Amino acid sequence: MYTIGQTSEKTGFSRDTLRYYEKVGLIPPPSRLENGRRVYTDDDIETLHLLSSLKSTGLSIEEMTDIVKARKIALPNREKKNDEYRKSVQKKIAILHKHIQIMELQKQEIEKIIQASEEKIRHYEGLIK
Repeated sequence: MYTIGQTSEKTGFSRDTLRYYEKVGLIPPPSRLENGRRVYTDDDIETLHLLSSLKSTGLSIEEMTDIVKARKIALPNREKKNDEYRKSVQKKIAILHKHIQIMELQKQEIEKIIQASEEKIRHYEGLIK
């Protein structure tokens, strides 16, 4: 069990972000001590590490929520390989494929900007030679 401060240190998310993720349903409401303080479990930490990875790819809160919900369905059912499990995994795959396509387009745009910047550098270098 981890306090909100310990969880913040372990995951790199601020306390405010942890509260926000709880509010929007990305993580379940944590248990509370008698004094009302939040305590997080190892499962919560694991989910937060997943969210950190998803966030670093630029996924929206909504997309991260879809993946976390699909994960909650998939984990208990992964041994059964039932339809609900397959659908949840397929949903994750579809979201990630869509995001890869977006990042590929962004990569192409960035490469164009880099190329234009390199051309400007060559132009300016030519002016001082």
